[in-house]
Formats: sequence, structure tokens, C-alpha cells
Amino acid sequence: MDITYIYNSTSTSGMGRRASAIARWLHRAEDVVLQEWMINGAAGDLRRNDEVQARVQPWPGAFGSKSVNWIRLGRHIPAKADVYDLTNQTLSFLARHRRPAVVTVHDIIEFLDPQQKAAALLNRYLYSGIDRAEQLIAVSQYTARTIREHFDVPPSIITVVYNGVDETIGPITGFRESVAYHHWRQRLKLPDEARLVLYVGSDHPRKNVPGALQVFSRARKEIPNLIFVKVGEPGLPAGRAATLAAIDQLGIRAAVRFVGHVSAGELNELYNVAAVLLLPSRLEGFGMPPLEAMAAGTPVVCSNAASLPEVVGDDGAYGTQAALVRDPDDIEGMASAIVRVLADTQLATLLRGKGLARARQFSWETAAAQVLDVYRRTAGTV
Repeated sequence: MDITYIYNSTSTSGMGRRASAIARWLHRAEDVVLQEWMINGAAGDLRRNDEVQARVQPWPGAFGSKSVNWIRLGRHIPAKADVYDLTNQTLSFLARHRRPAVVTVHDIIEFLDPQQKAAALLNRYLYSGIDRAEQLIAVSQYTARTIREHFDVPPSIITVVYNGVDETIGPITGFRESVAYHHWRQRLKLPDEARLVLYVGSDHPRKNVPGALQVFSRARKEIPNLIFVKVGEPGLPAGRAATLAAIDQLGIRAAVRFVGHVSAGELNELYNVAAVLLLPSRLEGFGMPPLEAMAAGTPVVCSNAASLPEVVGDDGAYGTQAALVRDPDDIEGMASAIVRVLADTQLATLLRGKGLARARQFSWETAAAQVLDVYRRTAGTV
């Protein structure tokens, strides 16, 4: 099969990391010839297997946005594949002209509630191929449900394929005696007795960073030596403004550290430094940080919203979770959960064991095999 594999996100984003990880495994399949096409809207170029195939001149104002460039550059992709894999929902518009198409949907959050209202009409076009594709891949059961609720597609064409865990993520033996461990403690200016509450993600409103800071502030009343470390770029400026306002309102500026983008290896080191991961999101299409934290052996406290219960294994039965799960608005409950994890070594050990076992159920090799099955069902349908 000739597969035209199209992505528009770099490996620094969750969508880009998934696309790159699955592509590495697909290249090993004997019956697949994979042509990778990267539409770089910010740079205004289109690359096939990392060689530039087309460029567009910048347009002024909003017309020069990376989203508009995705549309301008997409028309240069040849129409001669057995299957077109559109690796995230913002590329689904290509299914209007490139068939048969498989669209991976991470979430439809920006389609339902665009943070920049001027982008609403453009988003309608970008997402317009979801109900035209021959097959859809959802990254979680939650995402599959939202697709069925908002798009006129038969359930039979939706396949759930979970994310995997990068090989770079895992417990580091003897890490607390390593140079890297002491490097992070110095870089973050951590006092000797400080214990790190880690947050990984942007400042997007759905991530509920102000809520995370409230939880942290409440837990710090019980355990004063806590430090909150936020990893990841801000995203929209309004989101970072809300984060800073919450920090000032709570009076915890001295206890908060910001770390921007980090490499995969550095991220794993931070998981190993942390005493607990906190993620009180209101909406997630999947939720990589809890999975990665579990794979690194770090206890997790997260919300029960959207896809997160799927990731940590919460099926509603007591004792099945590999994390402590609370309502995203339950500040006291989440703070109490953090205190329990940090004060009860038996509980922390139990969560580490359950988390490691849970994380082993997610692999990129399995994900790629499932994607390949979708290709085989799709080929020859048009």
C-alpha cells in the first residue's frame, strides 16, 4: 500500500509526537510504502520526507496565519495514494479532495469552543472533512463519543487507537544520586527539603491551571515545603495571564517555577524529580502527562473529566485506579489527595506499582498495528 502520511505539528506537540512515533513503526511494515508530508504553516513550506516540495509567500494579517497556510500548501500534495492518513483533525479538510482518507481526531475542542473567535469560521473549514473521511481514528473513547455527538458519521467507521509511551520515559535507577537530579534542583532553585508538584501542559483554559494552583496552595498549608513546577509553553497569552493572576491572588509566587519546552529526556528527568503529577483538566482528548508520569513511576492526581479516567484505568470500581481521581472543581479533594500521596509512603508505593503496570498497556507498536488495520480496511473503498 502507498500511504500518504500528512502532519502539520512538530514533535514538540502531543499531536506531532503521536504522528512521528506511529510513523517510525509503520516504516517497518513490509506491505507499506510511507511517504511523509509535513505542512509547516508557520514557515510556509511543504516537505516530503524532509525535502521541500512547495512554498507559499506570506499574506498580511490574519490571512497569513499558519492555518491558512495549511490550506494553501495542502493542494500541492499529489492525488495518487492508496490511502491518505490525515494525522489530526485540523487536516481533515484534505478529505474533501484526497480520498480514500483516514482522519485521526485527537479532540474537537477548538471546533466547539474556539478560543479566538475570529478563527471559528476557519475552523469549520479545517474540520469539514471529518464527515467525509472513509475511516476515523479517535485517540480515546471520550473523543469517539464527541465525534458521534457532533458529526453525522456512522459509529462503524470510528476506531479507537490509544497513544503509546515513548521509550525515553521510565524510572531512572539511582537518579537521586545523579548529576542530572542535582542539576534540576539547582536550576529550579529548590530548597533542600522541597518536594515537587509537577504540572505538564499549556495554560489553555481547559487545562484549568488556576485550579491546579488553588489545589497546590491548599496542599501547601499542610505540607509547607511544596514547590509547583509548570512545564510547557503558555499557548494563548490570555491563558498565561490567568495563571499569573492566580499566583498573585494566592500569594504563592515564591513557590512556583516555570519551565518552558523541554526535550523528551529532560521531561523524563522532571517526572523522576517530582513527588506527584497534578492534572485537574476539564477537557482532554487523551492526556499524555498522566500516562507518562505513570510510566516514570510518579504518582498521579488528576481530574475525572473527559478522557482522563480511561488513561489511568478508572472504571468506577474502587481500587482499580492507577491514580487518585477527583472532580476538577473539588479543590479540597484534590489537595487532600496530594497530601495523602506525600504523607503515606505505602499509598505512594502502591500508586507507583499500579501506574507502571497501567502504562505498560500503552505502546506505539500496538497503536501502529491498529492504524495499519484501519489502512487495510480503507484501501480500495473509493
